[in-house]
Amino acid sequence: MRALFCGVTCALDSDGTLVLDPTSKQEKLQQCLAAAQAASQHVFRFYRESLQRRYSKS
Repeated sequence: MRALFCGVTCALDSDGTLVLDPTSKQEKLQQCLAAAQAASQHVFRFYRESLQRRYSKS
């Protein structure tokens, strides 16, 4: 091999602490946060599009 590579898993704990090699419980917390962030983006996109449609008609 000409080069080596590695991967490291990290997560932010509920108090904002960076955790390296998180446990499966900590990883599930991260998955919940990621899902909630994605859902909130959809909600805000809906709000933005609704307001644009409302005010573009006048």
